[in-house]
Amino acid sequence: MWSWASNLRIGIIGAGISLLVLGGAYFYATSSDSPQILVSRFLVAGDNGSLYLFSGRALSQIPTPTRADLTHVGWRHDGSYALITMTKNVLLKYDGTSLSEVETGLPPNVWLYSVTWKPDDSEALISGSNGTILSFNGHDFTRVPVAFNGTIRAAEWNPAGQRALLVGDDGFVADYNGTGLKIIPSPTNNTLFTVDWNPTGAYALIGGAWATLLRFQDDRVFSIFTLFLFGYNAHDAHWISDISFNNQTGYALIVGHKGLTILYLDGSLQRTRDYINMTGQDDDLHHIGHFYGVSWIPRTSFAYAVGEDGSVALIRLVSNTRGLVPHTYYSVTVREIFRGNPETSFKSIASF
Repeated sequence: MWSWASNLRIGIIGAGISLLVLGGAYFYATSSDSPQILVSRFLVAGDNGSLYLFSGRALSQIPTPTRADLTHVGWRHDGSYALITMTKNVLLKYDGTSLSEVETGLPPNVWLYSVTWKPDDSEALISGSNGTILSFNGHDFTRVPVAFNGTIRAAEWNPAGQRALLVGDDGFVADYNGTGLKIIPSPTNNTLFTVDWNPTGAYALIGGAWATLLRFQDDRVFSIFTLFLFGYNAHDAHWISDISFNNQTGYALIVGHKGLTILYLDGSLQRTRDYINMTGQDDDLHHIGHFYGVSWIPRTSFAYAVGEDGSVALIRLVSNTRGLVPHTYYSVTVREIFRGNPETSFKSIASF
């Protein structure tokens, strides 16, 4: 069963790290449905400088030197440290035991929104407001010029590390090849918040406002029709906040506002509408609040989504069989496992 306690308790689990207490409650999971994380370290970042280590069993607070909103977590693939962006012109660096600030040399009016490491960890791309793109080699920052003054909200390297896609305001899409940037014509002017590559590198998905879903393939960007998921009502089209591909199955999880949860594979879209809430009851996903980040647990069929009011949900990929000629199809189940402080939303979750 899932359990949580309302007693005020603090347990020291490491240097400078304590068991997270929110609203007089701490969280731990004892469900057999929850996978044991053996080698992954999840970081959860959110509003007001909130940063947590998540073991799958407990959220542990990491004190930070800022009250700025933390926007994105990017672990190096070797797990040596993560960089965290925020609504300031500096980065946070977390190496598993200590936290420090990293000066970027940017002016104070620049806010940062995304960081992504090349698969071999030789270069990170950091993006933000005022058309900011930084290349970081682990020691020095280099500004990447771009003819765009809006906010660049997300970036992701392809699995081969040959190129990275960057997306942002006004339908901005650009392709970075390690030396220069090429802006790609986009079929939308909507703000784009997220991008991720299929594990084969054959294509990437891009998500944004008003359920905007794009597919980048063969150096072009195509729109994917999503309005049927919302009763063909454009006013009800939820914003897409984050996309994460499962490296084993090739399925993508798409999450967003009002608990939006979509499973995608090769053009097929399946929306999940219900979840199990903290009391163990089935509920409408609209009631869970906005999801802002999602990340698969490496080498499993489980993922975590984080969002509004400090919520964490466990998402599970489930195989099903149906039909006179039996065939297997997949769906997802969503279970809320933690809800914290209504003043703090979680914006990003990532592991290595």
